[in-house]
Amino acid sequence: MIYCEWNANTTESNVTYKVVFDIGKGYLKESCEVGASCVTLNEDEVILNRPVDVWVEARVGNSSCQSNKKSVTLHHTVKYDVPRNVSMSWLKGDLILGWTAAQDHPALAEVRFRVHERLAETWETRMANTSLINSTYQMTVENLLKHTAYQIQIRHRSIRVLNPLWSDWSPVVTVPAELHQQPVVSIETKVVNGSRKLRLTWMPMFQAASVTGVTYSITDTQSSHRCPCKQVHHRTQGTHFTTYVSYSAVNISVIAKNAVGVSPTAVASVGQIEKVDLKTCDSTQLGKKLEKRHCLELYEFQDGDWRPAEVITSTKRNKNETMKDYIYYLYFEHRCPGRKPRTDNVCFLSQRGSSALRTSGLQGF
Repeated sequence: MIYCEWNANTTESNVTYKVVFDIGKGYLKESCEVGASCVTLNEDEVILNRPVDVWVEARVGNSSCQSNKKSVTLHHTVKYDVPRNVSMSWLKGDLILGWTAAQDHPALAEVRFRVHERLAETWETRMANTSLINSTYQMTVENLLKHTAYQIQIRHRSIRVLNPLWSDWSPVVTVPAELHQQPVVSIETKVVNGSRKLRLTWMPMFQAASVTGVTYSITDTQSSHRCPCKQVHHRTQGTHFTTYVSYSAVNISVIAKNAVGVSPTAVASVGQIEKVDLKTCDSTQLGKKLEKRHCLELYEFQDGDWRPAEVITSTKRNKNETMKDYIYYLYFEHRCPGRKPRTDNVCFLSQRGSSALRTSGLQGF
């Protein structure tokens, strides 16, 4: 595409313009009339790679005028569009910038930047050739302060033509600091009708990392195993979140995300519910067909602690051949009514000789 622009010193409205090319041998080629001070032409509409004279004619009513003629070689003078779709990330104090490539070869880029909190200071500039990766220009600005927020602008130009012109500067982009610390999470637990209501809270990220906003992603191991409810990725821009889990142990993961990346993952662990006078199982769903959104969970008793051995989520008939002989198990039955996990049964069992559990001294956990 060929892009032509010009300045018009007039206050008149309804002015129409026409770009004219003298292609030689007495022939003129005219673009369509436009009402703005620029026009985009297809390459097959003009003469490329050899000198031509070009001028602009302006008309208002019965009056007209034209600019001086200018000799140009189209494709020798190239001006790119403003850099678009700017992406950014931090890597050990270096800022990695990316944006949509203007052509299918690298370009020269210039970036100017200043600390976000010091807007009265002058811009500092860096210039470098870009790399081209999957239709994206990429440039590295080295040795910045990754715990500091910056403002940046980018412009670029061709390195393949005789007379490259700089593009206009991109709009100002704010680059937040890297999220180098994981969220500090605390949990309050409340038992509600066979479920546990967990209220998670965490401290906000530091100011330089939050200048463009922070989103928090919350997941838990129970839903990731689909036991008993289907996994849902929760997101919030606040610093607290409420969720429900069953009576079995669960890990809650919290990750902060801003415009340049994500934080390390914070993992908060909640053990299985503490109950007393736990009895041996009178009956279980092992070997039976499970209803939809039902699951079973078994914990082995090893070295004085309960360890998850297997999670069964199938709705088909389940088998218990994987249970070990004469090993104590903590057995859970879970359901998911109204998309909220609930535990309907918790008891002790073993593969054989379950009567031995009554004299084992395991009365609670």
